[in-house]
Amino acid sequence: MLISDTLGSGKKPTADLQEVSARQRIQTIQSATHILIILSSLLLIGLIFLSIQQFTWQWVVLGIANAMTIGAGIASVTNYYPHGKYYQGITATSAQFALALVLTGLLISSLSIPMAIILLVFALILSSALPDQRIIDISVISGIGLAVLIVVISELGIIPQVTSPIIKIYTPAILAILFMVYVVLIAMQFVTASMRVRLVTAFIAIVVIPLALLSSVQEGFTSNALRSQTDYELAIAARQTASGVEKFIKDLNVQTTAISQTDLFIRYLKIPYEKRGGTPEEADLRSTLNALSISSPRNNTYIPSYALLDANGIDSFDTGSDISFKNRADPKLDPLFYGMGSFEYTQQYFQQPFTSGNNFVSPLLIVGQHRALFYYSVPIKDENNTIVGVLRVRYDGLILQQIISEYTGLIAPNSYAILVDENGVRLADAFIPQYVFKSVAPLPAAKITSLQSERRLPSLPVDQLSTNLTDFDRVLQDYQAHPLFTLQLNNDPENLPEIGAIVHLQGMPWKVAYVLENYDDALVRKQQNKAATILAALVAGVVGMIAVGTSQLLNRPIQRLMKIAQRISSGDIQAQAPADSTDEFGMLGHALNLMTGQLNRFINELEDRVRARTQEIEQQNTKLSANAQQLHTLADVARQVASMQDLENVLTGIAELVSDRFGFYHVGIFLLDDNNEYAILRASNSEGGKRMLARNHMLEVGRVGIVGNVTSTGRPRIATDVGTDATYFNNPDLPLTRSEMALPLKVGSQIIGALDIQSTLSGAFKQEDIDLFATLADQIAIAIYNNRLYAETARALQEAQTLHRQYLRSAWTQETASRPVHGYLYNRMGITPQDVELPTWKTVFAEGKPVIQVSEGQNGAPNLASMAVPITVRGETIGVVHVQDQGADRQWSTDEIAIVEDVATQVAVALENARLIETTVRRAEREKKVLEITARIRATNEPDRMMQIAINELQQALGATRTQIYVRAPVTEASVDLGSPAGDVPQNGNNSNGKNHRSSGQLSE
Repeated sequence: MLISDTLGSGKKPTADLQEVSARQRIQTIQSATHILIILSSLLLIGLIFLSIQQFTWQWVVLGIANAMTIGAGIASVTNYYPHGKYYQGITATSAQFALALVLTGLLISSLSIPMAIILLVFALILSSALPDQRIIDISVISGIGLAVLIVVISELGIIPQVTSPIIKIYTPAILAILFMVYVVLIAMQFVTASMRVRLVTAFIAIVVIPLALLSSVQEGFTSNALRSQTDYELAIAARQTASGVEKFIKDLNVQTTAISQTDLFIRYLKIPYEKRGGTPEEADLRSTLNALSISSPRNNTYIPSYALLDANGIDSFDTGSDISFKNRADPKLDPLFYGMGSFEYTQQYFQQPFTSGNNFVSPLLIVGQHRALFYYSVPIKDENNTIVGVLRVRYDGLILQQIISEYTGLIAPNSYAILVDENGVRLADAFIPQYVFKSVAPLPAAKITSLQSERRLPSLPVDQLSTNLTDFDRVLQDYQAHPLFTLQLNNDPENLPEIGAIVHLQGMPWKVAYVLENYDDALVRKQQNKAATILAALVAGVVGMIAVGTSQLLNRPIQRLMKIAQRISSGDIQAQAPADSTDEFGMLGHALNLMTGQLNRFINELEDRVRARTQEIEQQNTKLSANAQQLHTLADVARQVASMQDLENVLTGIAELVSDRFGFYHVGIFLLDDNNEYAILRASNSEGGKRMLARNHMLEVGRVGIVGNVTSTGRPRIATDVGTDATYFNNPDLPLTRSEMALPLKVGSQIIGALDIQSTLSGAFKQEDIDLFATLADQIAIAIYNNRLYAETARALQEAQTLHRQYLRSAWTQETASRPVHGYLYNRMGITPQDVELPTWKTVFAEGKPVIQVSEGQNGAPNLASMAVPITVRGETIGVVHVQDQGADRQWSTDEIAIVEDVATQVAVALENARLIETTVRRAEREKKVLEITARIRATNEPDRMMQIAINELQQALGATRTQIYVRAPVTEASVDLGSPAGDVPQNGNNSNGKNHRSSGQLSE
């Protein structure tokens, strides 16, 4: 906008831009100084307020630093700026403000990263106001270095820091405000970031943002992993605690059930009640039950009471009381303190086992306000399985508190267990025992009355019967869907929340909640964040330093191009940009030069080209809109045609698809015979066409019908009215035909057939249809041609495979014939050669498939299982892997067969590779020997010597006992020997004159 205004006023663009740039820098300096004074003043006020609340040396140092910043800013406004010394003033103020930021980040906890960001942004803003590039570099480098220094020193914890909750709350807001101020300054053009500053910012952002995201993801992952591990440990601890309670009940059940079957109990109960006293059975019973009390589970503190109830519910003998009650039904007696002679027929612990015959565990029954008991009873049966009494065991309820207290601190010192019943009443609490016998959440009044009448709750005021933890009660009710929880269980909002796991006891309507108090994973996350933050700061610092140098290199050619662009924008079309390099800047300069050369021509031609192009597009749209639907349908047909392979299916599918998609009466496909004399119908969709196929309908090429004409000329033909077309063939099988179109099927210049399409409408086909269906005809021709090629290729491949198999069979026959050993046997004795061929091997060689046999052992011997798997090389069986094992029920599994087949495949590859290597080695040795013999022969120029060397080398190489070379001599009258064949000379003889023949060598033996 400024450049346009300057150009419009007629001023020199470069001077105006420089003036505008200088004015913007001064405005930026003045605005920055005022902002620094205001910001430092606000910080100083806040520091004074914090020093009053918490007087430490850190607040004092920060207050002094901010006061010095305010003083430097005021001094710059009053002393430097009126005299034009803007840069000296902003430098002094900025240095003092940077020092205040550094001290703030080092002395206040959790402010290192915000102060580093503020310092970095401030350095970038300051660099936009400075004119000297060297000072800009120093400003940016100093900002980057100080930002990294703040983060590293603060995270290492070298300097003591103070913490303020107020600062933690308002720091994000302060950062947001500063960011908004920076955006406003850029929007109002008080701050104009140069290309170098943008590059540095981009480099740092590219590195810092991914590192910050990675650190955030890592923090979340660590927190989740830590929480998952803690949840797993809580679930294990809850299950272990529940198992402890279950084990106590189980041990009690096992022991009580075992002793209830004692014959002494039955004998004692069969004695009349009045005669039991003083009997030997009573003495034995006393010693037995007293011994049981001592040896019962958890008897170290809570010794149980054993009682023997007869069939009338009378406490016949009780280890917990020696009192004999004369009036056993006295209602004033507390049922929980029944002793010997008491009438307990109405008690549930008697009724349940006596009537059902099953063991019974009573709920926890409260005595008074802080004590509870529970009963365990089993039926006593005589030899006729008749219940003659009940064995009752009474335990103090504090034993449950002891059991769960043993599991305190399983995963941490502050971990404990809570046991609650089905009504949400705490039966035991290892952390706060005072909460025992209190419900987790308030219960309805009717429920409280019912539970108190059943002695399930103490007789206390309603406000003392609950811990008022409704969230915990909701978790207990929904434990199956959410066995893990995070709650405040102690009604103390100042503490951290508790997390825990809930497990239901097996066989009891009780739940165990195992709790970890004051859970906080912040310490671990803080330690990991420290390392990640230091790493991110160091990396950002290094990248920032690299960015400063890189931006200087990249900005230099951009400045040159920017000056040329300014000249062009001012109207100097003749301006030329430097294009002496081959990089992107050189290419940009070259493109800029081309642009100035072509700009005028493009402006003149642009409107004409646009107008002409618009007309062409309108015409094309008119045509394309008419054929779009047909082309879409044609593409679908062509796609399905190309996907078929079998020729008959291809032709039939083409005829049916074309008829279905375009709604034609008849579609036929003709193919020429081998002599190109007749066009034979090969596929059709209509009923008449199928009758024509049945009688092998054909048309003579060039003579009969439109199809004959098309297959002769190779040009499409349309009969808009078949009655007036001279070439139309009136086919009685297609009486409804009124118009017809035939298109040649051509591959290159070769005509292979025709596509015949007939319609029941006159004039159904036009010239545009020929252009449209010519593409389909070409696709059909290509499909037919490809089908033929595919068949020919398949036949050629089959022949090649057959020849290769014959070659492999011959090669391996020759290979095995030359070896003395054809196989090897491995058993417990080791590896031995094997030449015996089993009958199953012949089957494997003949069929090329595995043979599995299981034969029954003779004379009681184990079954014998054998498996013969072919060793196949490219379809040719060259050997057999035979595996044999024995056993009573030995059968080969599918995995074992697959393993042997895989091994056989690997063996086949290895054997074939070995054979090829040996063949190659033998060939190489033969070639090497030939070359050596040739080299020795060429070492002399004497023919006789050459033949002698050849004879000797061949004899040594072949191991022959006799070697000779014979050369036929020329036939002359003087050399004819009538006693020998014409032209032959003795092998070892020499003619006297030495002219009628040539001796080729000497005989070697």
